[in-house]
Amino acid sequence: MKFKNTLCDEGVKEVLRKEIISSKIPHAQLFQEVLGTSGFPLAIAFVTYLFCDKKSKYDSCGKCADCVKMYNLTHPDLHIFYPTTGSTKDMSSKGLFNNFREFVKADLNIFKEDWQIKNKMKSSGEIKVRDIGVINKIINLKSYEGNYKVFIIWQPEHLNIFAANKLLKTLEEPTPKTIFILISNDSESILGTIKSRLQTKKIKPTNKSALSNYFQKYFHNIDPKNIEYSIHKNHFNYFKIRGDIGGDIYKNNYESLFIDWIRLCFLSKSKKNIAELIEFCNQLSNNEKSIQAHFIQFSTNVFRSAFFFNYKLDEFIAPAISREDFDMDKFSKFITSNNILDIFDLLDSSCICLKNKTAPNSKILFLDLSLKLGMLLHDS
Repeated sequence: MKFKNTLCDEGVKEVLRKEIISSKIPHAQLFQEVLGTSGFPLAIAFVTYLFCDKKSKYDSCGKCADCVKMYNLTHPDLHIFYPTTGSTKDMSSKGLFNNFREFVKADLNIFKEDWQIKNKMKSSGEIKVRDIGVINKIINLKSYEGNYKVFIIWQPEHLNIFAANKLLKTLEEPTPKTIFILISNDSESILGTIKSRLQTKKIKPTNKSALSNYFQKYFHNIDPKNIEYSIHKNHFNYFKIRGDIGGDIYKNNYESLFIDWIRLCFLSKSKKNIAELIEFCNQLSNNEKSIQAHFIQFSTNVFRSAFFFNYKLDEFIAPAISREDFDMDKFSKFITSNNILDIFDLLDSSCICLKNKTAPNSKILFLDLSLKLGMLLHDS
């Protein structure tokens, strides 16, 4: 990965280049992801530039042995750690690395929701003491290539408390030519004493033109106007744009779930089919939390399209549901200025609650959401 291929603000790239060229690289950095921008590609581009034997003033060469190893994520001086579930040695960052490498090579712009879906994780997972023990062991060894050793910690907000305290001691006593890069989109959840030892760099989205060119390259069958519309609608958020124009692997299932769900929500006010609604919520809660959150986000998009449908604002209407048995015209009559803001607030708060480690049982959350939504649908 070269700097030129990363989808983030040019300013931070220039800062990283200067650090390497001047040999003034911070021992520990936090790449703080902003607005759905993945910091992982930039971290890989930074390390590739650091290791490259034939780097230019602006970028790595992409051809030397070190660049090739970085491209394949096989460089012996690069070590990556991330949340996993399970207690066995095989369910650690090192044990699952082949799986993680396959995940990353599909798209370097990685997000925790995708990782959780790929591994069928019913929780966000955690970075364990065992992982930090591996880091401490490697730190005391010489680098294979006789240069830097780099440790990337993806989602450090999921370090368990024992692992976090162990990492803190390591950061407090830096060894020469050892670099830590922590990548997070939830920096507020990182242990404060760890965060205070990191130099923070905000990874902001790139410009509209670069995003448009990128998505046109990889989704050449999509109308460029639809791509630009998605960029505008999703406020440069890569994660949302990709899901919008690339199609979600769960989209067909979401459509069926939404149609069944809304019917049950609507009937709930008259206390009809309550038992069926409870069973629906129970089944939905059996999915991974990330899928539950995606379903709420999908539902939000349908409500948004329905509201704008009433005003014939075609430029704001996304084809959220393609099922022939769903009539957007009829559905939109229940989504008006009297209830749309309350519906959005309800869906947003439920999505936030799902991502909270202290959230209530999602069966209760979805039942509460459904009953309140049923009331709002009758307040149109």
